[in-house]
Amino acid sequence: LASDQLLDLFRDGVDLDLKYSDGQSGQFSYAADGTVNARMAGQQLNGSWRIDGSDLCETWQPDVEHCYTVYPATASSKRFMRFDSFGTFNARMKKL
Repeated sequence: LASDQLLDLFRDGVDLDLKYSDGQSGQFSYAADGTVNARMAGQQLNGSWRIDGSDLCETWQPDVEHCYTVYPATASSKRFMRFDSFGTFNARMKKL
C-alpha cells in the first residue's frame, strides 16, 4: 500500500486480528496517538507505531524497530496482508 493509503487506514486507530503462517494468532490495537498494544501467546506488549513510506513500523521494548511492507489481500480495504522476514501475516481489521 502507498503511504497515503496506510495513513488513511491507521490515522484514527485500528484493531487487528492477526493469523501467522505458523498458526499462531494475536490481537493488535493501533491508537491514533502512535501507541500500539498487542496480545500474543499470552503476553501483553506495549509499543509505538509509525508509517515510513509504504512500511508500517513498530517499536517494542527494548526499543527495537521492525518495519513491514503492507500489501492488500483483497479489493476490500477492510483486509490486508503484511509480509516480513518471519513470513506472511493475514490481518483482519475489526474497526476503522
